Amino acid sequence: MSFLEELAKKGVIKESQIGEIKSRATEKYNGDIDEALLESGVSGEKILEVKGEYLTMPIKKINAGQTSFDALKYISEDSAMHYHFVPIELHDGVLQVGVTDPENIQAMDALQFISVKLGIPFKIYLISKSDYQTILDSYKGLSSQVEEALNQLNQDEILDSKLSEDNLSKEIKKIKPEEAKIVEDAPVIKIVAVILRNAIEGNASDIHIEYTGEKVKVRFRVDGALYTSIVLPPNVYSGVIARIKILAKLRLDEKRKPQDGSFSANFDGRKVDFRVSTMPAYYGEKAVMRILDSTSWVCQRQI
Repeated sequence: MSFLEELAKKGVIKESQIGEIKSRATEKYNGDIDEALLESGVSGEKILEVKGEYLTMPIKKINAGQTSFDALKYISEDSAMHYHFVPIELHDGVLQVGVTDPENIQAMDALQFISVKLGIPFKIYLISKSDYQTILDSYKGLSSQVEEALNQLNQDEILDSKLSEDNLSKEIKKIKPEEAKIVEDAPVIKIVAVILRNAIEGNASDIHIEYTGEKVKVRFRVDGALYTSIVLPPNVYSGVIARIKILAKLRLDEKRKPQDGSFSANFDGRKVDFRVSTMPAYYGEKAVMRILDSTSWVCQRQI
């Protein structure tokens, strides 16, 4: 018995509609029966409920805000988009994964590979396509915040002026000692602040920022593994590195030798310390920030 026949048996659709729905799925949705059913007026919840019974597998409905960065780290955005599965949460040491097509053998093989690589067992749940899209959109949370700041950079036309290290150096010299900060509305400042906040909220232990020649990779180390969290355009690279150097009281003009520094910042009333190292690399300087518990030796700065 096909899924459409199961729906007809349960009275969700009429038997006379089966041929029409199949044709619509082929002609308009590349064979996607679910999309054709939605167009026919069947709710996503009903499709999920009946399909779960038909395939004898558990279903899960995703509430807004249920997913977190901590869950998203286990499966990359590229894998989620390609295989149409997404991480929901890590519960009792088991990774709960939502799938839209459990009959996709290639996707199940990929999920098995990821599980073995992570050393974490998984349990799959059938989810609706709308819930799949909701979780997929969560990957873009960090990117959208940074993109907003990048858009402001372009609008203000300051890529060639305010983001240069010389100008940042001049800017910091104008600040009164008691203020010890750069104005927060500068877009490059916002980019760094977003990176730091997301690293903290994602329980990262380190942040790596490196220019590869084509793009700037920002990676978070979580549970010992590095994950590329965001990719920045090359034109903000020098500004971001300079901002980090300013926070850590490092020399802006020294690029050939490694430098070490530190700073601390308050996030939601919580003091967080950062140990900063910069070092020369093939395409410029690389910055690594270790996120530490509060200590007494760091210098206090406002981010």
